[in-house]
Amino acid sequence: MKTAVLANSSRAGMKLLASLSGVPDNELFLVLFPRGRFYSLQKGICNVFSAFFSPFAFLFLKLVLRRNFIFLRHALDHPASLKILRGHQFDVGLHKANVIYRESSIACFRTGILNSHIGLLPKYRGRCVMEWSLLNNDPTGISVYFIDSGIDTGERMIFTREVDLFGYKNLIDAKQSLFNLDGETYREALSRLRAGDYAYQKNDGAGKRYYVMSNLFLSVAEQALPDNRSGIS
Repeated sequence: MKTAVLANSSRAGMKLLASLSGVPDNELFLVLFPRGRFYSLQKGICNVFSAFFSPFAFLFLKLVLRRNFIFLRHALDHPASLKILRGHQFDVGLHKANVIYRESSIACFRTGILNSHIGLLPKYRGRCVMEWSLLNNDPTGISVYFIDSGIDTGERMIFTREVDLFGYKNLIDAKQSLFNLDGETYREALSRLRAGDYAYQKNDGAGKRYYVMSNLFLSVAEQALPDNRSGIS
């Protein structure tokens, strides 16, 4: 299986890729592309070389030597980028970028592009879903699913997992803890795909799309964290 980590930042992409090493029968690639329409030459070079000054420098060098590092000067949906992606015939993409994918990009991956979403689908789509879950006294967790061009509307879910946030006193740390689980959850999803021992759960769009939470509501949501509710100081 050929799997591509899709990232805007070489360091973020390499951190995820390092956590996936050792998945059986899985060839890993890093695809680096700009957040905007294209990379300026200077910015692109800086982004690439930052990987050489990170804890993942040796792994990045191995990627480069194996030609498993792909640098796209233009956005992912640019015709030049699409041609390169189609040429590699990837099986799966892994979302690690600040971008909404278009159908033309998604179609370049045989099975699709996976997202590790820090909310429990189908109920919680969009922004600040962890915070809205806390505010509504609902479970928090992660959903791994194949995206479409909408906002958390991809129908094919590999799995959902509730994650207890006990021990976190503030929203920033709690939210980062969920983001940090992407390597673990992607590993599980790739293993299930390879083994074929899964049945898709359906993200039927029954939930609401949530938006950025106001500061007032954020303060209430923070008090709803399990550690704060328990009164532990």
